[in-house]
Amino acid sequence: LMDSRTVDGIILIAVRENDPYLEEVEEMELPSVVIGAYRRISQMTVFCPDYEGGVASAVKFLAGIGHRRIGLLDGPPDSYKSGEDRRGFEEAIRQLSLEEVGSLTAEEFLERDGFLAFCSHFSEGKPLPTAYVVSSDHLAIGLLKATGDFGIKVPEDLSIVGFGDIPIAEHLQPPLTSIHGDLVEMGAEAARTLIQMVEGRKKIIKRVVYPMQVVERGTTAPPKA
Repeated sequence: LMDSRTVDGIILIAVRENDPYLEEVEEMELPSVVIGAYRRISQMTVFCPDYEGGVASAVKFLAGIGHRRIGLLDGPPDSYKSGEDRRGFEEAIRQLSLEEVGSLTAEEFLERDGFLAFCSHFSEGKPLPTAYVVSSDHLAIGLLKATGDFGIKVPEDLSIVGFGDIPIAEHLQPPLTSIHGDLVEMGAEAARTLIQMVEGRKKIIKRVVYPMQVVERGTTAPPKA
């Protein structure tokens, strides 16, 4: 599509660290924006959630209700988001003198990947934290299902904080505590900016970061004494 110039503009989503198309798109004159930040991008407009700050706020929230042993359930290592999540998590753990326990890496950000990552970890008898910060709500749902299969009660035995606050989060049992941001507005603003570039035939370069905050629901509670 890009070679034939049958499109007027491009929105890139879920960019990976070594995406082969990134440099090609960045060098093109075709109007384009990125949703989900990417550190190496300098000549394109980027709209992104504050992944690093959001995860750090989740760690601080959990520490505030008494958790000292916290794990991160992250997505694939080549994902930009995974790197940002890891930075925010490690910095908050360091600042608060907490212990990182039982962190997991999933192959993707999908429900099944959260389920499989936890099942593998638990089946090997590895230590568990008292709480997990999870890089996506879909991963968190998979984690919830896995804990249920192993008889682990949430939040009595394990607290879980997701990321993204997808619509189903508040309807789960228990309702999912999640990191929320105005992602609908972020997408809308990205589309408006792209249309502005297409209609004005002028390249716009800017980086817009959207703040994230924890929405407390039923999957978090103080740890057992």
